[in-house]
Amino acid sequence: MNIDDLEWQSRGLGGYPPVLVDLLVEQGHVEQLVRAASRGAWSCARAAARQLCKTAEFERALGVLEPFVELGWEPARWVAADIALQSGRVQQALDWVRPDDVGLASERICRDFAELLVKRAGG
Repeated sequence: MNIDDLEWQSRGLGGYPPVLVDLLVEQGHVEQLVRAASRGAWSCARAAARQLCKTAEFERALGVLEPFVELGWEPARWVAADIALQSGRVQQALDWVRPDDVGLASERICRDFAELLVKRAGG
């Protein structure tokens, strides 16, 4: 797994089709999503993490996302930050996506970070 492969997957040209991922979610096949995520399928990782959070399995959800976060995949950092926030790990959530720390200070990144801070204040 590398950033180029993840970019390719996220553009919908590879990986698991969204309709298949949605079907696996609808039928409760979270373990299959977790296994596919372990093979580098980002769409499956995101869906598995979302489903695991619904059952308050925050640590496991973060574990599914960990390889993507470690790789520096921006979408994974944001999903993981949201999960960390849900589980009460506020500082970790902010650290993962703080614009200064990740070297990305675009307007969009700063806005998203501000929204995360608002969530923190509300929670």
